[in-house]
Amino acid sequence: MHRITSAVKEALTPGKSAKSPLAYDAQHALNAVCPYFTMFPLEFPLAVLRSAPRNAFVADPFCGRGTTIYAARYLGLKSLGIDSSPIAVAIAQAKAVSSTLGRVVRLAESLLQETRKPVLPDSDFWRRAYHRETLSELCRLRDGLAVCSETQTSILLRAILLGVLHGPLSKASDRAGYLSNQMPRTFAPKPDYATRYWRSQRLKPPQLNSINVIRRKAECVLKFIPPKASSVSFIRCGDSRDAESYRYLSRKISHVVTSPHLWVLVHCGKGLESAFVRRPNDQSRRARPDLSASQIPV
Repeated sequence: MHRITSAVKEALTPGKSAKSPLAYDAQHALNAVCPYFTMFPLEFPLAVLRSAPRNAFVADPFCGRGTTIYAARYLGLKSLGIDSSPIAVAIAQAKAVSSTLGRVVRLAESLLQETRKPVLPDSDFWRRAYHRETLSELCRLRDGLAVCSETQTSILLRAILLGVLHGPLSKASDRAGYLSNQMPRTFAPKPDYATRYWRSQRLKPPQLNSINVIRRKAECVLKFIPPKASSVSFIRCGDSRDAESYRYLSRKISHVVTSPHLWVLVHCGKGLESAFVRRPNDQSRRARPDLSASQIPV
């Protein structure tokens, strides 16, 4: 216990972590594929788990975007992540899969070609948040992902799309990293506030090619992918207080790395992201609980 406590303190000491913040390390870009609420630094689970034996089974019962899952994978450890938010699960699942830039781009292109154009939302918020052509592409990608076969590539594409859904405007469209009008990248503001801001600043949404934005993000995320030869990860959408969430486990959990759960997060969601991860008939996508990430087709 002393070794773990000392490692955690060292990882979270401001002077120490400032020298090499892993949040900005290109080697760990996959972990930063999309921000989420109450993210703890990657240094924390890495410090806790570095001394774990190779046969350790790590659990995060409130996994959020899956930083613990990523750390376990990076260290070659098996892990379990549970969260009640479909958004969190969609992001966390990406921390356990592998694909290639070509597969991600080809899937996005095929979804755009094969999915019919949807009826677009027409409120003032949506007209100012996205260019109509960009919004059409986003909706087609969302609808296509909702019905296509679940693969490691589709899991990664969904997380990438969540990561580029909104953020700061770029001065040059050929370097744009986000698809929206000016917004924070960590959360989407409330519609009334956002529309007032855009109107007062006379900001218009840029027309962007979603494939180009996806390609740039995928290039960054896939540049360094941790090996997963010895690691197996299970990511589940559910209530960690419910025994059903642990039903398919074949081994005992040896380590738990998590952050204090915020009850309010069970009852709120990131507005744009919530709309993006919903299946037809308003049913959220859930991963099969009896399959690990390594068993999902690429």
